[in-house]
Amino acid sequence: MTLEGCSSNSLQQTISYEALMKKWSDEIVDALRELGGRATRNEILEVIEKRRTGLTPHWKMTVQNTIERHSSDSKNYKGSDDLFKSAGIGSGVWALRETIATPADLEAPPETPRAVDLPDGNEQPDRAEATTYRVLRDTPLARKLKELHKDECQICGKAIKLGEGKTYSEAHHIRPLGGPHHGPDTPGNIVVLCPNHHVMLDFGTIPLSLKSLRSKPGHEVAQESIEYHNKKVLRQVV
Repeated sequence: MTLEGCSSNSLQQTISYEALMKKWSDEIVDALRELGGRATRNEILEVIEKRRTGLTPHWKMTVQNTIERHSSDSKNYKGSDDLFKSAGIGSGVWALRETIATPADLEAPPETPRAVDLPDGNEQPDRAEATTYRVLRDTPLARKLKELHKDECQICGKAIKLGEGKTYSEAHHIRPLGGPHHGPDTPGNIVVLCPNHHVMLDFGTIPLSLKSLRSKPGHEVAQESIEYHNKKVLRQVV
């Protein structure tokens, strides 16, 4: 075989390998989306095993290698397609980078309906210019989770009916986004609630537990957030 032939074969093997890795990366992205954007390695493997046939004996190692080759958090990162992020070195939990989006993600659900003030008020109230900073809490992720739960409270199961087929719920960040808590805007830190239970959790008047929460496939509340609420937010009500 000529040197030119060897080079050609090597190039074809490289291209084939990269194409295979690309296919696996798409499979992993789809699995993570199905799992709510964040999952353990074993959860990712379970989803892929259900969806894919003809798996080789070493397919699990291939999945791990693909994740690491497409994550800048890994020493095996190859410098392109930074698709995955580690939830903590050695934790075995992986998540999608925020930059990944599908057409459905780009078409975010409509914003939460706003309540109407009952009093007539003053038609010409005093005004003063002010600059404020606040953490956005009704995020696209929060709206997608409310849509997933059909606005049903994860504690009592009730959805507020607004008429004309519309319903209402509120997304609560278990570990609050603002200071001093600085919680994350992730599926594991969000529960969908009715206004009553939202107020109770905001003021720390009731505890939380995973067993008491109503769940939906694709949304898994993190035990870490539950423990934070019970230790840092919950207060003794007299």
